[in-house]
Amino acid sequence: MQFILTPHAVSDFTSVGDASSLNRVKLIPAINAPKMNQPTRLQIKNLLAAGHSLTFTSESSGQGGEKVIVQLNDKPIGEVYTWDKEEKRHRNIVHGSDVEAKLAAEIKEWMYDAFFPYVVARDIICDSYRCDFQIDEDVLTLGISGEWSYDGMEETEGGMMVIEGED
Repeated sequence: MQFILTPHAVSDFTSVGDASSLNRVKLIPAINAPKMNQPTRLQIKNLLAAGHSLTFTSESSGQGGEKVIVQLNDKPIGEVYTWDKEEKRHRNIVHGSDVEAKLAAEIKEWMYDAFFPYVVARDIICDSYRCDFQIDEDVLTLGISGEWSYDGMEETEGGMMVIEGED
C-alpha cells in the first residue's frame, strides 16, 4: 500500500495509514490542488460540520465511462444508473432532494474536471475509488482509497487531497 500525503495529513497520520506503513510514505505538496467552486465547498463543509458523511465511489465500468455514485450518510444522491423494477430496465434515477441532487451533480463535474486529473498526475491510478470528504480545523480534504488489479495481482493505493485551507 502506498500513501501520498499532503503536509496537513502528516500531523494526523493515523487518519490515512498506520505506523507500520511509515516506510512507504511519500510527501507531495498540495500546490496546484484543483479548486472546487465556493458554494459547493461551503455546502460540503456545512454538511460535515453538522455531522453528516459525504462520500463518492467511482468504478471503471468500461464502455460508457466511469460509474460514479455520490452518497450522503451512506445513501445515494443525484443521478444513479439503477435497475428500474417497474420498467424492467436500467436507467438513471435521481435520489435525494433537489438540493442533494444538485450537490451530487456538482461533485461529479468537479471529479471529471479536477479529481481524475489529480490522481493521474500523482500515479494513484486505480480501477475503483472510494473517497470521503473530511474537515479538520477548517481544512477541507478528500481521503482517497483506490483498488486495482492486473494479471491476478491486486493492490490498494491511497492518499489525501487538500481541497480548501492549505494556505
